[in-house]
Amino acid sequence: MTVRIALAALAACVTALGCAPPAARPSPVATRASEPQAASRREVASGEARVTGGEIQYSFVRLGRVPHDGFALPVTDPSGSFIAVQERSSADWPTLLASVDGGVPEAGAVAIHAISGATLVPKASAGPDLLLGRMCTPGSSAVGVTHPAGVLVESPRLDGSRWIGVLPWDAAGAADTSGGSGAVRWIARNSAVNAFAAAHTDGSLAWSARERGVPHFGLAVLDGPEGARVLPAPDGASLVAPFFAADGRHLYALRLGDGTLTLVAYPWPAPRGAEAFAAWKPVAELPLSWRADARTAYQSVVPLGASASTTRGHAMVFHPRFARIALWDPSSGAVSLASADSLAATDLGNDAVAVGGRRRLAVEPYPTSGDATDSRAGISVIEAPWVPRGPAILNGSGVLAFRPEAREIDCAVIELRGR
Repeated sequence: MTVRIALAALAACVTALGCAPPAARPSPVATRASEPQAASRREVASGEARVTGGEIQYSFVRLGRVPHDGFALPVTDPSGSFIAVQERSSADWPTLLASVDGGVPEAGAVAIHAISGATLVPKASAGPDLLLGRMCTPGSSAVGVTHPAGVLVESPRLDGSRWIGVLPWDAAGAADTSGGSGAVRWIARNSAVNAFAAAHTDGSLAWSARERGVPHFGLAVLDGPEGARVLPAPDGASLVAPFFAADGRHLYALRLGDGTLTLVAYPWPAPRGAEAFAAWKPVAELPLSWRADARTAYQSVVPLGASASTTRGHAMVFHPRFARIALWDPSSGAVSLASADSLAATDLGNDAVAVGGRRRLAVEPYPTSGDATDSRAGISVIEAPWVPRGPAILNGSGVLAFRPEAREIDCAVIELRGR
């Protein structure tokens, strides 16, 4: 697979239509912390880091490089203690999009690394039949869904089905793939094509599902001990790449059909009764494109992972028409834009977002409702295409960032301290 550097997968096949920027704001000043605590990022004071007209201190601590397939972005856990990496992969676009009813004999291997001090420690590797999912899951909770805390993975099977499971963060067997995917705890292991799973903070799960030979995906929801329920696909369309709002009010999904791509918001929690669930409808919709395909949908949401939902409950997507990160509030219908050239972003939860572009990684104000952020309002942290990866850590004062290369991925933690 061709190597994509700094979210090229997210930016490919879209055309920037431009957006008039607001009036210029004073440029804040960024400075490195005078005494960066590289030895242990957990000792950093977790004070709020806000973007203002003043100054912000930061520490940029490289954690090292690990083997990587050159494409999929790592998944981090909310505590910042682990990362999961697609160590290798032979998956092509049809496999990634779950658009073919056939598997890849050795789809790939997923490795888990613990973050200890300022280094990465290999913990486990599983495969050779696994693709890294978009995010992690907190594990079992009060909703009665039984699975461990870990990273979501997928397994394209040779018979055309596709399974979804969890590779636990505490999986044993560092760098040992001889056991195949035996460490995985399967969630959806049936004859259907299951893909694009997402997790709620309460342990609920949602993913796209279709029967083999059927072109369109419905929406599967696992929110209780009775098992998964599937909302049928809309007429002539698919529901793909669902994700939960951080405030628990909505389940977002992309509806793709006949070239039209729309972001939809279903009210959450889902109805419990069978009849009410079958009639479950979105309460808000945002058109994204009228000339989209499955790859456009994938690039809009999937590479953002857990960052696709902000702490305010807004949906965050890479907008194919504006060619930048956009935030949507389904309650008001307002759309706001991050700065031009923004390819990825993570909400830091303190009126600030970490934004990655082709040329730099910066910290910007949380986009104003109905407005577009001027790039000059951001604080440039590093002049290189590093990708911030949610969720934020250290109470919003830190974020993990990555820079993919040919066969390795560079990993770092950025610690922010406002003053």
